[in-house]
Amino acid sequence: MATAAIGARRRSAHLDGIVRTGGLLLIWLLLLIFIVYPLLTLLSRAFLDNGQLSTAALFAAIHSPSNLKALRNSLILAGMVGVAGTLIGTAFAFTVERVSGGG
Repeated sequence: MATAAIGARRRSAHLDGIVRTGGLLLIWLLLLIFIVYPLLTLLSRAFLDNGQLSTAALFAAIHSPSNLKALRNSLILAGMVGVAGTLIGTAFAFTVERVSGGG
């Protein structure tokens, strides 16, 4: 009876290893498909012009007035979110400390 339990435990551990390996492979595959491939495509389009390495498109995008306005708005929003998050977090921390008595 003990050998049957040991054999079942080994099969279960082997199956766990296969599932874990398959899950990791799936995660890496999804990472490559949805993160790495689009980034490489974006970089190749930004720095290649007719097969030649060029930064002209990048500089044109940086100096575009609409892009500069969008960048400015994004930085303002990021600053506002940072300040608001800090204030809300401080208020919550203060409340938790006062209500729970620090324990």
